[in-house]
Amino acid sequence: MDNFSRVTSEPKPLSADFRKQFGKVALMPADMAQDVVFTSPDALKDPAPPWAIKTFNRLASATQTDDISHRTSLADPRNYYDLGRMMCILVVSGGAALTEGIFCTVSQSKLDASLSAVKRALDKEPLQPGIETTVRQMALAGNCNQLVAIPEAELLRLKSQTATNRSFSALTNSGIDSVLILRVNRQQFGVVRRLNPPTTFAISVDVYLCHAGDGSYEYFRTVEYESLERKFTDWGAKDAIAMRAEIKQAEYYIAEAIVTELFDLDPSKL
Repeated sequence: MDNFSRVTSEPKPLSADFRKQFGKVALMPADMAQDVVFTSPDALKDPAPPWAIKTFNRLASATQTDDISHRTSLADPRNYYDLGRMMCILVVSGGAALTEGIFCTVSQSKLDASLSAVKRALDKEPLQPGIETTVRQMALAGNCNQLVAIPEAELLRLKSQTATNRSFSALTNSGIDSVLILRVNRQQFGVVRRLNPPTTFAISVDVYLCHAGDGSYEYFRTVEYESLERKFTDWGAKDAIAMRAEIKQAEYYIAEAIVTELFDLDPSKL
C-alpha cells in the first residue's frame, strides 16, 4: 500500500440542478453541530429520492439527542470495537495500559511521553472548528456566494434553544434556504497486530444538509480520511509535531472534498 495521506472517499461533484435546490447555505458553527436533531426527508417539498430516506433511516438512531454524547465522544468504549479504536480511546483518556500486548517493546517512559503529546495535539488542534474554518476560507477564495454566514442575532437565538426544540425556520427571513452541519464522528489510530507497529490516523466526518424551513434532511455523506503510516512514538515525538501537521493537512483535504462536492469548487486552482 502506498504510504501517503489522503481522503479515501473521493468527492463526486453534485449536478448543478441538485445543488440549485440547496439555495443559500449557512454553515452551522462547530460548537452547535453536535446536538442537531433531524426530521425525516419525507417532509421535503419535492419527493425525496429513495436513497435519501434509506440513509436517513440508517442514521436516525445515531442522530437522536441521547446518542450524541457517546456517538461523538472518543473516550466512550461503546463506540470502539477494533484494536486501532481502542488505542485511540487510551490516547484521549490518557490510559497507561498500552505497554501490554503490541507495545510491549516500547519503554513506559517513551510511550507515556508519546501518549501525552498526541493527546495535547488532539486537544489543542480540534478538527471540527478547523475544518469549518477551512471550508469558509475555500468558499471565500472561490467566490462561492452560495455559502453564507448566519447573522449574529440568529446565532444567539439558536444557541438559546435546546437541541430538541431548535428551529432553523427563522433563518429563511435572512435569505437562508439550507443549513450545512459537519460532524467529526470518528478519530482513531489503526494498527496491525505486530510489536510496535506502524499506525495510521483515520477520521470520519459526517456532512449533512437540511432545509432551514422545516428542518428536514436533504443530503448526507461521510468523508473518510487516512494518514500515512508512522510508529506511534513518532507521532508523539517533539511534542507531536507530526501529529499537529497531520491534523492541519486533514482539515485541508476534508474541507477540499466538501466544497468540491457541494459547491463544485477546485481549491487547487484558487
